[in-house]
Amino acid sequence: MKINKESVALAKVIGQRMNEARQLCGYTLTESAQMMGISRELLHKYEANFDIAFIPALIVAKAAKSFDVTAEYLYGFVDDWEYDPAVLQERQMGVQSHEFYIKQLAVLATRTANQQKQIDTLNESAKALIGAITEMDDALSSFQQMNSSFEDLKVGSQLVYRMKTANDTASNATRKMIRNQLLPKTALSEA
Repeated sequence: MKINKESVALAKVIGQRMNEARQLCGYTLTESAQMMGISRELLHKYEANFDIAFIPALIVAKAAKSFDVTAEYLYGFVDDWEYDPAVLQERQMGVQSHEFYIKQLAVLATRTANQQKQIDTLNESAKALIGAITEMDDALSSFQQMNSSFEDLKVGSQLVYRMKTANDTASNATRKMIRNQLLPKTALSEA
């Protein structure tokens, strides 16, 4: 007897799919064989594709009924084992909803990362500005102490006023940043 390679390949696919469907249902070989009306050894041969040239259509039909899958699934024509269109549609809807949710999470994660970069940049810039203003205020105070007539110079008092305003603004900004936990509490004593 000549063995048809296509028939053997189809038997292999059917056997693998029967094994997958059986395991999906949680049945043992013995339970499945009893439901299909065949011996455990024969079912094992089918699933393992051991010395099998073909699997009869009646066995495929019994397997489809026993494991609640379509014959098309067992033959390898479709990858989805579900035959109830309503359940299939619900599952596809669930998959689509999940994919949409994952995409939206990715978009949100990207936006959050970009906003965090912006916040970090603003935070670093504010710290640098506050530090620069504080240093300028210290330098101006030192200069003022060394030159007692500084305020009498043209725009000297205006410079002192503007520097005091800038220093007060820097102190307020430092307090707000500490309150919002953007700076450690020790930053207040440094400012």
